[in-house]
Order: sequence, then C-alpha cells, then structure tokens
Amino acid sequence: MKNCTRWLILLVGLLICNAIVWYALGGHPQHWDSAIHLSESLNANRIGEDSTASIFKQTLSVSWYYPPLVSYVSIIFYRILGESTFAGFQVMTFFMVLLLLSIYGIARRLYDERVGLLSALLISAYPIII
Repeated sequence: MKNCTRWLILLVGLLICNAIVWYALGGHPQHWDSAIHLSESLNANRIGEDSTASIFKQTLSVSWYYPPLVSYVSIIFYRILGESTFAGFQVMTFFMVLLLLSIYGIARRLYDERVGLLSALLISAYPIII
C-alpha cells in the first residue's frame, strides 16, 4: 500500500471517529437545514406506514424542497442502527466520506496521489466539515 493511501485511510478514519465523538459529546446540529433533512429522512423511513395514502404518494412527498436522495439513503442507516438521531447523523458522515474519497480520486486522476491527499486534507479542513 502506498504512503499516500495510508494517509488517506488515516484521514477518513480520523474524520469518522471525530464525527462519532462529536455526536457523543452532544453535538447535534438540529437547526435550520439539519432539522429539515432529519425530518425528511424520518418521512422516508416511514414510507408505507400511512394506510390512507398510496406508497407512490408517500414516496413523492418525502421532501417538499430538497432532492430526496439523502433521505432515501438514510433508510438503510435507520434499518441498521434504528430510528434515532445517531442514525441520521451517520448518513451525513457517509456523505462526508464519499466527498473526501471523490475529491481524492479526481485530484489523483488529474495530477497525482500527493495532490489527491492534499485536496482531501483541504476539504476536511473546511469549516462546514469541521
């Protein structure tokens, strides 16, 4: 395994651990967009529970504003971890890791592994990620 790949794995592992510890210490971003995304993910997880509306209508009404991909992905996490804010929070951690790996892959392809690692490191230092 190359040295840059080890550093990337270490960075991703550190960010995942950081997200779990931050949650455990009470860092629940339940305001503005975070609260909307959480409620929409709960709506997605509860598709099929309302017997008065069709499954099709329930599926289409998960989100009134945002594209519902994140909400639909959250169903997997709710099934594994149970319906909780922790499960909803791990969906965001999943997409954060996906962002880092994508940035690394694009920069590595355009330049080299060192630039890919630097790009992933810079993205992980953005205030919205921290």
